[in-house]
Amino acid sequence: MDMQGEIERLMFFEHARKAAEATYIKNPLDADNLLRWGGALLELSQFQNPTASKQMLLDAISKLEEALSIDPKKHAALWCIGNVHTSYGFMIPDEIVAADHFQKASHYFQQALDEQPENELYRKSLELTSKAPELHKAAHSHGLGPQALGGVAGPSASASTSENVKKKKSSDLKYDVMGWVILAAGIATWISFAKSQLPPPPRQGKEVMETEILRSMEISETLLFPATNHDEDVIPHWKDQITTRGLIASALLGILFCIITHKLNLTVGIIPSLNVAAGLLGFFFVKSWTGFLSKLGFSVKPFTKQENTVIQTCVVACYGLAYSGGFGSYLIAMDERTYKLIGADRPGNNPEDVINPGLWWMIVFLFAVSFLGLFSLVPLRKVMILDYKLTYPSGTATAMLINSFHDNSGAELAGNQVKCLGKYLSLSFVWSCFKWFFSGIGDACGFDNFPTLGLTLFKNTFYFDFSPTFIGCGLICPHLVNCSVLLGAIISWGFLWPFISQHAGDWYPSDLETNDFKGLYGYKVFIPIAIILGDGLYNLIKITILTMKELFNKQQYLPVFTDVLDESGERLESLLEKKKRDEVFLKDHIPLGFAVSGYVCLAAISTATIPLIFPPLKWYFVLSSYLVAPGLAFCNSYGAGLTDMSLPSTYGKIGLFTIASIVENNSGGGGGGVIAGLSACGVMMAIVSTAADLMQDFKTGYLTLSSAKSMFVTQLLGTAMGCVIAPLTFWMFWTAFEVGDPDGLYKAPYAVIYREMAILGIEGFAKLPKHCLALCCGFFLAALVVNLVRDITPPKISKFTPLPMAMAAPFYIGAYFAIDMFVGTVVLFIWERMDKKDADDYSGAVASGLICGDGIWTIPSAVLSILRINPPISTSTFALSPLMAEALAFRSAITFALTCGMDFL
Repeated sequence: MDMQGEIERLMFFEHARKAAEATYIKNPLDADNLLRWGGALLELSQFQNPTASKQMLLDAISKLEEALSIDPKKHAALWCIGNVHTSYGFMIPDEIVAADHFQKASHYFQQALDEQPENELYRKSLELTSKAPELHKAAHSHGLGPQALGGVAGPSASASTSENVKKKKSSDLKYDVMGWVILAAGIATWISFAKSQLPPPPRQGKEVMETEILRSMEISETLLFPATNHDEDVIPHWKDQITTRGLIASALLGILFCIITHKLNLTVGIIPSLNVAAGLLGFFFVKSWTGFLSKLGFSVKPFTKQENTVIQTCVVACYGLAYSGGFGSYLIAMDERTYKLIGADRPGNNPEDVINPGLWWMIVFLFAVSFLGLFSLVPLRKVMILDYKLTYPSGTATAMLINSFHDNSGAELAGNQVKCLGKYLSLSFVWSCFKWFFSGIGDACGFDNFPTLGLTLFKNTFYFDFSPTFIGCGLICPHLVNCSVLLGAIISWGFLWPFISQHAGDWYPSDLETNDFKGLYGYKVFIPIAIILGDGLYNLIKITILTMKELFNKQQYLPVFTDVLDESGERLESLLEKKKRDEVFLKDHIPLGFAVSGYVCLAAISTATIPLIFPPLKWYFVLSSYLVAPGLAFCNSYGAGLTDMSLPSTYGKIGLFTIASIVENNSGGGGGGVIAGLSACGVMMAIVSTAADLMQDFKTGYLTLSSAKSMFVTQLLGTAMGCVIAPLTFWMFWTAFEVGDPDGLYKAPYAVIYREMAILGIEGFAKLPKHCLALCCGFFLAALVVNLVRDITPPKISKFTPLPMAMAAPFYIGAYFAIDMFVGTVVLFIWERMDKKDADDYSGAVASGLICGDGIWTIPSAVLSILRINPPISTSTFALSPLMAEALAFRSAITFALTCGMDFL
């Protein structure tokens, strides 16, 4: 190695020694730290003169013996102290003293081998030590003193020519003397390389320095950081990370989360991230199962963080299709109920553009479109995760949670979180069951329609409907999202709709039905569409600009090797941890040819299949979508990695407007444009959504030391589950409830919005109510301005700037769910003020329990509805006098609030 490399190596081990010394002051009983200290001293002894080298070796022996006094069976420490004794023996001219050290070394190597008999490195070390006395005698008989064996010291400037000639003649013997060290290190290095299928990628610039240092450390990493040999840090083979119990747990959780997603999709259309809940429930399921089997006396396989990550990935892939599959948006927008709701006389709303949901064609459609996104960006996984170092905040948060579950320090917290989740899941389930008994026949009874804030506000949808799901969403969603939703409800139902209603007979006919687009209903649909499009357009432009900017400034992503001598030791350990993660991530290679051929084959199958399901969408439109989809998938995945914002619906709307307009023009107004646009929207959404989910899961797997191949295979398995589970769970809602009824519980609000957007793409703004277009333009521009203000103002102002996309939802749906979510955010706000750490630790578990309990109740509720079993009691307040109704509502609200408050306290 050149002088620069030696200096860097010296700096590295000196820093390791200082870091261990600092840690020792804080915790003198840390055996792993003592082992690192002794290993660093052994390496540094090679850079010293004989006297200093011997002293360092004695210090190393002292530290390692101290480590063994704490943990006598620590095999890495036993092996390391054997190395130190052997090195010290060669430094001593006296054969008797040296033999004593060699005997001790042999004893320690034997102990290390006894603790880990399968370790070939320990076996080879023991075998080589038996030759040490003979080599020592030969070395010193030839005049090879400590200086020659000291490592890098080399001959002195005053050495004579004869001495140099003598050293040259005995060079072979000198290599034999050091052979045991070189061979042992070589075995370790060979094992490391044999496990890797890919060499580390070439670096540029400052990263070369970091790479060279890491390479120079490869031989000594086992000495310095043997703490990574704990059982919990042993990385299973990628096939072992995917287990039968994990897949069963994933399927069960996939069913639950699909039901939750459908319920949210068909009621309010706002779906919070459930990734953390998936990781927590996965841990809960498997830990409960293994604990149960252990109590019965069965031997169970340890539950690793890699298996936990696989379960979370599989669940997210499964329930993700409940959203991107369009069951609350573009698919249900094709049905006859939505067609009739908009009106047969609406220009562009043609009877030819009707396809009712069918279980089998929905399953086939999902299988046809859902896998391409997984293959589209697989070749770029290294670029996205390692080169660009995208953060993917949700994936990172999930990884931190999973790591904490499987860390000894986080085991107690994880257990308490599981208990908390189970408690609130049970409460939510019981409460939902209790509510059902009082809901009567129809949708105007029970706690779901209780005028808790008075009859006047109730008529404008301002009431608290006692929904655990929406309260849980309020606990999960940021305060800004919840406040934005409430602000949107106040603007629309508090001011805008009452104001427009006062102009009935002027702006629109006063005798129209409540669902007629020529009346107030038209404002309720098109104004939120304008806000959604404005927000989506702004964020699309923003993400595109950010993407291009970062791509043109890639150098800032190159890691800079700084702060090597940071006294805290954090930089050193993070470097080695990063190296380990990189190696695991790149180890199980997914061939480029496999990804490309997979995408091409799936695209060919999909291009032939989709026109059979949706005849107006011709094969060349599908093929065109697949040609541009990888580029859009990259933009969406890159944007999600930067901002945690995945915008599949925005990219889907691009296909919707484009294809709907082209098809309608080609047909000469004969219909087909709506179906073609909606199905093209689905194709685009499926690809960009699954691609972003895959990259996010790659990030989670990278941080939990999970194999990239296991992540990819699990994503395929989860997607296959979702292609079946998502349609089946939706079919349960479709057959059991009146989905799409604007006055019912499952309004499917985005079905009307998506169909109207498709009609807009082919007809424009014909026959809208008076001033509707002007109001739409105003709110469209307002969405752009609010987003711009949010991005250009300082954080102390921008953190209070509302989110237009969140504000848009209550414009059409109503204010009731905004009240529920605001209750959740108020509870969280007070909780954080009382005990911030407690709120951070348990709010996610409480929210997950509330959402999951209510979601589980949906299954028996649907079964009762299919069997035509009606609730026995009706609590409608409309049969009472207004004063009695308000008094009863107030009392119920106070009772519920006190119950929840006492429970939280």
